[in-house]
Amino acid sequence: MNSRVVASFVACSAALASAGWFADFDTAPSSDLGLAEGLDANPLGGNPDVVVWDLQSFANYTPSGGYHAYALGTTSCNQGDVPLLWQSSTNLHPVIGQNMYRWKDGRFEQLGMGWLKHGFYALSLSDCGPCQGTDGTTLGIDCSDPYTASRNGSQGGLGPKYQVNATTGYFPYPPANPSYSGSTARRCRVPSSDVLPSENPGAVYFMEGQYICPDDSPDDTGDASNNSSHRQLNMDSSGAISSFAGPTIQELPAIASWDDLDPEVDLHEIEIPGEGTIWFGSRVFDEGDGTFRYEYAIFNLNVDRSIGAIRVPWSDGNPLNSSTHKAPEWHSGEQFSNTGWSMTTGGGEMVWSSEPFASNEMANAVRWGNLQNITIVTTAQPEAGTVTLDMFKPGDFPSLFVDTQVPGNSTVAINFPSGTPDALSPTDGTELVMEVTPLEVIPAPNTGKLHVTRSNSTVEVFDMVESPANRHSILFSEIECFEEVSYFFSVDTTSGDRIYWPGGGDTPPELDYQYAAKGLTEVQIPFNDDFESDQGWTVSGDASAGTWLRSSPVSGCTYGSPSGTANGSETAFLTDDSSCNIDVDGGQTILTSPAMDASSPESRLHYTRWYDCIFGPVVGDDTFVVELSSDDGATWIVVEEIDSSNPEADGGWVNKVLRVADYVENTTALRVRFTAQDSGNSSIVEAGVDSVFVRAELCEDAPSCPADFDNSGSVDFPDLLSLLSSWGDCIGCDTDLNDSGTVDFEDLLLVLSAFGTCP
Repeated sequence: MNSRVVASFVACSAALASAGWFADFDTAPSSDLGLAEGLDANPLGGNPDVVVWDLQSFANYTPSGGYHAYALGTTSCNQGDVPLLWQSSTNLHPVIGQNMYRWKDGRFEQLGMGWLKHGFYALSLSDCGPCQGTDGTTLGIDCSDPYTASRNGSQGGLGPKYQVNATTGYFPYPPANPSYSGSTARRCRVPSSDVLPSENPGAVYFMEGQYICPDDSPDDTGDASNNSSHRQLNMDSSGAISSFAGPTIQELPAIASWDDLDPEVDLHEIEIPGEGTIWFGSRVFDEGDGTFRYEYAIFNLNVDRSIGAIRVPWSDGNPLNSSTHKAPEWHSGEQFSNTGWSMTTGGGEMVWSSEPFASNEMANAVRWGNLQNITIVTTAQPEAGTVTLDMFKPGDFPSLFVDTQVPGNSTVAINFPSGTPDALSPTDGTELVMEVTPLEVIPAPNTGKLHVTRSNSTVEVFDMVESPANRHSILFSEIECFEEVSYFFSVDTTSGDRIYWPGGGDTPPELDYQYAAKGLTEVQIPFNDDFESDQGWTVSGDASAGTWLRSSPVSGCTYGSPSGTANGSETAFLTDDSSCNIDVDGGQTILTSPAMDASSPESRLHYTRWYDCIFGPVVGDDTFVVELSSDDGATWIVVEEIDSSNPEADGGWVNKVLRVADYVENTTALRVRFTAQDSGNSSIVEAGVDSVFVRAELCEDAPSCPADFDNSGSVDFPDLLSLLSSWGDCIGCDTDLNDSGTVDFEDLLLVLSAFGTCP
């Protein structure tokens, strides 16, 4: 998948122009955008440019009524060429918003938001450059101004978001001030269940600060797309912020870290000239049970017209397992509605939408500083398509278009109640069951088939038995021990077509989308370590910095370290101390495993590694080495050596599987070690290891004489008596030689044909 895509609205929406939906991209009239008549939003001219330079402190407030509340301290900086307006007791100053987010189970979502701090005096500090100081009614060029967390969280100084037009920066002053009570009111408020680590294993948390300014707004000359910054947080067991987990990621909203956490995320930044910026992200997960989970996130940075609906291509024949909408809660007297979006299907699309603007101007649209999610679970396989985002308020154009992954078309629903196993028994066989539900077409009776792709690319087809109607099954054993195959299914329709699964299309799925399996009678996991606890790994070596440490990754670092674990858990082994850019220096750092049982001849060692050594003025001399030992570390065999010329040396989690016997003898005391080294040059070396386990694959060949029930070495009269004594229904019996579920005449013929000494 591609990572972040940044495009102007002109570039990505040329189709709109050809459709006649707008004539040009000039800013809408100020009356349409809420700018007060006669207000000069930029009296100083030039281009002021405020950014959140740092999120420098945090505050936790007493939980109340099932909610936690937080505040961040913000330090702003004017990177523009003229001072930025900062006049108290007027509407010519910035307002400061704060939001909280969570990444969990692959979904990036907003948990809560706060009211807005109104700026009142700008200091002239030099955190971001040689400050050109002012009298406090403006923020000078290259000057910084800090607001502490306690000040940003002071309830009496906070105003609502609904009064602020983020496109123009206009708001009435003084702001609305309804009554409030309780410790969480007006502050960045979050449901307690969303932040308790015990209820959210593996979750990653962020907070975000944003400045909205009348003279640095999308319809003005400033660069308002960079007015948000974010920072990752560590949470303690009570749900309070305990520390920052990394530096402030400047000039980017929190959603920008989604594709850092997961490189498979498809993230788009859509800049609409004169109106602001919309972010859209998507991720598709193969759930492993025949279904796919589509995660869509819409984030509105500063577009006043807002997003009121999302349209996803959808076949009426697609089976829908579930579909949900999630939005953070407006609170403390904000006038925006919390009514959830409604969903409809038909006409080739699934539509999730808020109440329309014409009937409720305060509907729960995706407002500025707001992120909302749509999740779809279906058996429809992903394909390239276009998602449509409908604007909420009227304007020059009605919609935005984003190219991403969408559910493909299905005419039947296919389910596998016993799953799609990756181990198929050559001896006892493995029952595969396919249930077919008619949607747009009718399945033809007795046409279910299993297709098996062998290693030589030949495809063998096996008939399945239909009983009862639309339930097809087969006891499949046509596989050798340790043979690797792929498989898929099909069913015919009464119209003469054939539908294949996975995918639901009329052509067989490509090999990468088929189910993979191996001929095995048993799978064991004698060693498994996801590094959430200490299982006895040791660290050695002479490196002066960046030694191996079991810790949580830091999001947003700039020089090659992972921003998340490989499996979404809390910790992994990393070559740093949970701070950015603590790379390996001055030698090597060695991570050695405890003894692992790999005595089975078909033991596989699985591990996931990260290596990055492409930054710095000198690269190429450093290496990442993986070694195995079967004699308790007396000798080592190199199984991998990666340097900067390797395409896998530019970061990213890489899964590796090694057959142990291909390198060392099978043993109950296998050890693996990972060595990251710095050769004394100026390169930056970052490495990680996660999810190490041993998989023991066992298989016993089918008996050469299956009718020899007593294992006497011959098929004789006692075996005949055994068969007769079990005559009739006998599912799973050894005497049911043809696996029909019944011991009958056909089984008797097989015994008689095998009479005599076994071969």
